[in-house]
Amino acid sequence: MKGLQNKKLIILFLIAVSFCLVFTSSAFAGYSVNFATDKIQIINPPNNGTEVHGVLPISGTAKVDEVWFCIRGPQDEVEVQKAQVTEGEFSIQVTLRFGPGLYTIWAADNKTSFDGKIRFTANNVIEDNRYISASNYVNSDDPAIIELSSNLVNDDMTDMEKAKAIHDWVAGNIEYDYQAYLEGDLGLKTASATLQDGSALCSGYSFLYAALSRAAGLPAKVVYGQIKSSQGWEAQKHAWNEVMINGKWINVDSTWDAGYIKDGSFVASLSNDYFNPAAAVFASTHSDGEDKFY
Repeated sequence: MKGLQNKKLIILFLIAVSFCLVFTSSAFAGYSVNFATDKIQIINPPNNGTEVHGVLPISGTAKVDEVWFCIRGPQDEVEVQKAQVTEGEFSIQVTLRFGPGLYTIWAADNKTSFDGKIRFTANNVIEDNRYISASNYVNSDDPAIIELSSNLVNDDMTDMEKAKAIHDWVAGNIEYDYQAYLEGDLGLKTASATLQDGSALCSGYSFLYAALSRAAGLPAKVVYGQIKSSQGWEAQKHAWNEVMINGKWINVDSTWDAGYIKDGSFVASLSNDYFNPAAAVFASTHSDGEDKFY
């Protein structure tokens, strides 16, 4: 195993962007239903409380370039999704991933503040599929993600072999974006964007690994937690994955297995140290893992 001194250099101190948590008080305090503002009009669904079988189609018109949606699940799970506006119109299939129950949907023209001016509900009747379905950042339904995943795995492979093949590809083909880390450019980007760019921070590694796994039929989480260096536990966040194999979640950190930083540059050095490591080994460097619902 590489020394912790090298390992700590590859890590991204991911600042977890808590989308949908920057509500004004009216968004939580008010219970009004509204489908339009002067910038955005929701045409579908036409009614509040629509019954949904896992996917809620939302469409409408807008005077902005993109429309952001905040979705709150039955147990207060929160995620965001985005629709691009083309010639004044938008359409998106919003997956309600957190099981049956009442979902609240807010719409706004930016991703950091949902003021409650557009707010409606939908009633989902499909069971929880949060770890197998696509999300805004883990966009496992992207054609390029689906194609790569199908090239990496096949029906003759065990689930463990599939998970390992995906790990090896991500760790072996995505370059750690150390320059972005140095410049403090910690913005999140989708799994498909990481695939296209060929470089990422730890969030990008984890989104891509989860997307390829879900496309292959493997339930996968994106986990944030703390990591340990030679100077002790770091307060900043790091992202890794958990993937389900034979009914059990195993840990995968493709960022740490991709290589290390030397003399200010990324050095690719594929390893398997953090693919399904022993629990005690992983706990010695990673702690307080928290599922972020991506």
